[in-house]
Amino acid sequence: SLVDKFGTRFDPAVRDDVILRFKQLDTPSYWAGVYPVLKLVKGPAGKVSDVALSYGHDFLAQQLAFAAANGTLGWP
Repeated sequence: SLVDKFGTRFDPAVRDDVILRFKQLDTPSYWAGVYPVLKLVKGPAGKVSDVALSYGHDFLAQQLAFAAANGTLGWP
């Protein structure tokens, strides 16, 4: 009932305004990010002094690495 009342009806003027604003952003309508690999950088005393970022993975490789790390890769 809630979806029928609020989730399926919209004001076309609002929709058109949203579409116009989105087009002005000039961004793709979909996005799949590749997150950086974070590596701690330690100073001479062994204390963390910085974080180095690298983008060594492509999207698929990164998602497979996440799945392997979380135990969700493959069948149980």
